[in-house]
Amino acid sequence: ADVALVQMERALHAARRHLGGGSLALGGAAAMAAAAEAPALVRVRDASLAYGRRAVFSGLSFALRDEESLYVCGPSGSGKTALIKALCGLVELESGQIAAMPNANLVMVLCQSPLMVHRGTVAEQIVYPKTELPQDFREISDLLAKVGLAHLRPEQGGVEQLSRADVQRLCLARVLHHRPVLALLDDAQTGLPEAERERACDLLRESRVAFVSTGSDPDAAKHHTHVVHLTNGEQSEEEEE
Repeated sequence: ADVALVQMERALHAARRHLGGGSLALGGAAAMAAAAEAPALVRVRDASLAYGRRAVFSGLSFALRDEESLYVCGPSGSGKTALIKALCGLVELESGQIAAMPNANLVMVLCQSPLMVHRGTVAEQIVYPKTELPQDFREISDLLAKVGLAHLRPEQGGVEQLSRADVQRLCLARVLHHRPVLALLDDAQTGLPEAERERACDLLRESRVAFVSTGSDPDAAKHHTHVVHLTNGEQSEEEEE
């Protein structure tokens, strides 16, 4: 995993733990009116980034509103992780700006190899970065079933022995448990089959979580409301139906 991005994941988790995390939710007509007038949750304007003489991306612009999703698609080395780093404030843009971004306590970030609680139980992995466990494990058991881990028990350990795909399923349950305003998923679903990636996007939408995910599979674009293609310093944006 990228060390800087892991450090940002740790910092954002610490902010959520310190500030309490969580988000407000509106219902019915109030929610529809708020959505119609809602400003961009994330807005990037004419952003350019280079490593030395190599352009990573240039002139990149997009906006993401509450409960929308963005898929950043491109081959290895095309700048997907660099964009996530820029959104997290880990790298400075050469030009342009990130004009809008939620407060840290409303954001969760998952790397390809996410942070896990050392020798922690399944329940402890899901509630992380918080340390207090619920008295009743029914919600955690329901989440495990939703993400395809019904065979795991909340109180069991041995998470270190899980496959990469199961770790990614477990971390999806973590996001669903915390329900951040925005989730940044850097190659965080690449170990899952296509049908499960679609299901993961559905679960995030049902939980009203806006998300940015990265990957190299163009077919995954159809599960998002917006798509950015990155290739050799160039990019294009499109909206999915």
